[in-house]
Amino acid sequence: MKKYWRESLLLLIVLASFVGMMLQEPMHQSLAYHNFADQRPWLGIPNFLNVASNLLFLFVGVVGLIFCRQSRPAEAPWSWTIFFVGVAVVALGSGYYHWGPSSGTLVWDRLPMTIGFMG
Repeated sequence: MKKYWRESLLLLIVLASFVGMMLQEPMHQSLAYHNFADQRPWLGIPNFLNVASNLLFLFVGVVGLIFCRQSRPAEAPWSWTIFFVGVAVVALGSGYYHWGPSSGTLVWDRLPMTIGFMG
């Protein structure tokens, strides 16, 4: 056990943090969070500029994936691919959220970001 005390301590900290988090009450998102600066519809799309601005994420994600496919960076190629997949998927998730902002659709805004962060 002496040999693995650091790993055991790290595991204990992770488990204690998980148990502590599960014992807490859920944190509710304020409804005011969903009030964005531009709420004007255009071409039948509500919150048009908030939704359309996500096309930039899609562009960067696709260009990054093309770059990764063509050049295959020598260092950590999969992490770059996962990062750019996450950036591209942010366009879909965030666009969906901004189309109809609510606490129920907020997860689709934040979930793709975690994919990018993993990369």
